[in-house]
Amino acid sequence: MQTAILTLLTILTFEAGTIKDSPLSFAAEPLFIEIACLEKVPIVKVQLNDKEAFFVLDSGSDISIINRLDLDKFQFTVKKTASRDVKGFAGEQRGIYRVNQVKLALGDHEINSSFFATDLKHLVRTIENHTSITVNGILGLDIMKEYGFTIDYLNMRLSIDLKSNR
Repeated sequence: MQTAILTLLTILTFEAGTIKDSPLSFAAEPLFIEIACLEKVPIVKVQLNDKEAFFVLDSGSDISIINRLDLDKFQFTVKKTASRDVKGFAGEQRGIYRVNQVKLALGDHEINSSFFATDLKHLVRTIENHTSITVNGILGLDIMKEYGFTIDYLNMRLSIDLKSNR
């Protein structure tokens, strides 16, 4: 009897097209984060080691980077030797370092990923001159893909697909 009722309820829910609103649904609602600025580049407010920070959303960067000059402010550590070299914002080659002791959150959702650090002073200065926002890092394609980021330019918000990440 219970199986028949559950089957009937499931069929009715699917037919009505409201599986999302059904108590039987396991789909997670997306998390929406306000975009702090869309002038030149999208910037979001995050919590980095429990302190307010601002990160650029950059699908052109295959890794996520924290400004190495913010090491003391956010109390993270970096490896002593460069992990690899990358071409920087102004076209110069620079070493990037793997970062330890990083806790980054968007809203109430913690982002679990690898982070690297390098000197981002040119990027920080350029964005600050255009927006008056001091950025502390870059959320790259690695995190954007893993967490299903969608940038909604019209509503100035970032959507995170909570069911696509860890």
